[in-house]
Amino acid sequence: DVLRPIIHQTGFLGIAQIGHMPLDYALIIALVERWRQDTHTFHMVVGEMIGTLQDVAALQGFQIDSHVVTGSISTSQSWDDICEGLLGLQPELLSERSAISGTSLSIVFLDGSGDTESLMFLLLLANLALVDTYSWGSGILAWLYRSLCKACHSGVSQIDGNFLLLQV
Repeated sequence: DVLRPIIHQTGFLGIAQIGHMPLDYALIIALVERWRQDTHTFHMVVGEMIGTLQDVAALQGFQIDSHVVTGSISTSQSWDDICEGLLGLQPELLSERSAISGTSLSIVFLDGSGDTESLMFLLLLANLALVDTYSWGSGILAWLYRSLCKACHSGVSQIDGNFLLLQV
């Protein structure tokens, strides 16, 4: 596959190699019910359990010791400029970003509908040379914790986050 070296260079090869894994929604719901916002832990019969950065690195191959990925991205460009820049790329470069987004971001940064990634993370793909300098593991874990805390509120019927990490 021509995109494999590019996906490897960006640090997303680990998650891309996992491929499709069916989700056990009953397990995910049970874990959400056991999540405690005040301690950011799962309360199990045998004690507390927590997901760590090392879990993200070991289970999904993401870097955990670089520039932190956050939802607040400072840029001198407007969103329209970035979109125009992404669309104005050579077709092979645009397909590289699409491959990374489709195989990776959509798995680890799902939005509440469960079928698309949060658009704020697409900005981080604007410069492929910088993608491997980000600590994607910290962003993934923070996004999951945020999503679990939101899911604890009454009336919430959808959850965001890395269900694959949560299940494994």
